[in-house]
Amino acid sequence: MNLIFPLHSDSKLPEARKHYGYISSIDELPVACARLEGAVVFCSNDKYIYECQHIVTVDEDYYTWIKVTTGGHRVMFIPVEALTQSEQPNEAIMASTVRTSCFDAIASAIDEICLGLYRYGYTVEPLCFRISHDTHFQDGRKYFTYNNKYDRADYVPTDDVTPVEDKTYYLPDVNLHYVVADVTGGFTPGTVYYESKRPQFVRYTGYNVGDPIDLRVFVSNDIVFNEATKRNLVIMVNKLNELIEIINTTGCKLKKAEDDGTLFDLCKSLNIVIDEINPFAHPWNNLLNRVNELERQLAEADVGRASTFDLPITVTRNGEQYVIDIRDVNGTNMVVCDKVV
Repeated sequence: MNLIFPLHSDSKLPEARKHYGYISSIDELPVACARLEGAVVFCSNDKYIYECQHIVTVDEDYYTWIKVTTGGHRVMFIPVEALTQSEQPNEAIMASTVRTSCFDAIASAIDEICLGLYRYGYTVEPLCFRISHDTHFQDGRKYFTYNNKYDRADYVPTDDVTPVEDKTYYLPDVNLHYVVADVTGGFTPGTVYYESKRPQFVRYTGYNVGDPIDLRVFVSNDIVFNEATKRNLVIMVNKLNELIEIINTTGCKLKKAEDDGTLFDLCKSLNIVIDEINPFAHPWNNLLNRVNELERQLAEADVGRASTFDLPITVTRNGEQYVIDIRDVNGTNMVVCDKVV
């Protein structure tokens, strides 16, 4: 017997009863347990159909309700970039009272996964924002849109002349990569401020009060991350675990993040999740790291960052000079490097 009666069917309901079962309609979901495994119910509260599923990983064994309204399970692909080397924290140097680029990068990646799940039928609220259900723009309310128009995760000098409201700026730190700058009094003259190119929520101002809302906008849910405190860390871990539960329905065996771990542990768990939903994330980061290293070596070389140059050319290595030229060796033109004696 099939579990769900096809609402699109033209057959009469009494005749269909011979071939189709029913879905129970309930006001709220009961606690998921072994007795309910495989049960499919319709929750009248949020108008979704759920299935009680048994999730088993290497270290966990639990039951949970999973939305199945949108159809069968599928492999998810969300093009979120893994945390880069400049964003992962130094395990030996951390400050819970300081908000860093690492903390913000984690939040950005989690939010990107949340919004990426929308296309698969899962409505998961981001960390600090929720979808606005206003039909018209209200007076006195701040609205935000999600900006994911970026090339790669990076921190670049800002072009802003004055601080933009609700925008985050950073200052470089030798131990913590980048720390959030206090710009409430404006920019300090002569100081170079940086901004993140990771996807993020930005203030939306292109409207008049009373205008109809014809795009997806968000409002604050009153959660604010000003410091990398234990409380904020737990909020991030809980949100990541909410995402892991959904991703595991595709057959993954992801281990949940630990709510008693460190920021370093959270970065590790998050990158494992990203590796599952975007298999290109880490190879791409590794390639970028190699390019960055080559660029650094070129910048330090005596020949400078030249794209073309004429041979022969003299270069210096470890205090000694060498001449690079093309020479005919047994009928084949080859690049040779001779030490200057």
